[in-house]
Formats: sequence, structure tokens, C-alpha cells
Amino acid sequence: MIRHPMSPVEFDTAVRRFIQLHSYLSVSSGRRSEEHNLAVGGDPESKHVYGMAVDLVTHPKSVQSHDVERMISTAKTLGLWAQWHDTGSGPHLHLQGLPTGPIELWWLDRYWGGVT
Repeated sequence: MIRHPMSPVEFDTAVRRFIQLHSYLSVSSGRRSEEHNLAVGGDPESKHVYGMAVDLVTHPKSVQSHDVERMISTAKTLGLWAQWHDTGSGPHLHLQGLPTGPIELWWLDRYWGGVT
């Protein structure tokens, strides 16, 4: 499946479907202000600032490697970018509706009201 930058509505729909399929996960972080993102050590290009990323958690001991592989596979099938990692606050699944790196200008113009 070829993934493309999602609209905010597509992202919301994909995340809701993902959570239906993996109901043992809970959202621990969603949209963040730039100030909050910096305060928690978020990447300056974090998609959380645009409401295009969520972090999902579960009890770390209940997650096996095959569970992580299945979650990442589900995310890709839904068109999401996914990463299981620990940035210091505990292991979690990071999902986003945009590729890593700078956000494309057309997306900012269409969904964010212009270049920031």
C-alpha cells in the first residue's frame, strides 16, 4: 500500500479504526501546543503540533514482539506511519498521518491555513 499524507479527517478515521482493532491500547498523547511539545522533549517537526499524531500505551509487560509487529502492520494497512519506541516516558506506539520530516507546503496551505 502506498501511503500518502492524510487529511485531518482521514487521520482521525484511521486512528479510530486502529483503536477498534487494538482496543487494549489507550491514547496518552494527541495534539500538543508548540510549548507543550518542547516541554516534553518532542521533536521540533512533531506531527503532534498539527494534530496529526497520537501516542498509544498499554501495560508494557502485556505487549509481545508479535503484538508490536501486528500493530505496525495494521497501521500501515490503514495508511498510518507507526513506530514502537520509548522516548523516556515508557514504551508506546506512535502513530501519525504524515510522513516523517518537514510537512509539505501544499498540506500546510490546505489544512493548516498556510505556511508556519
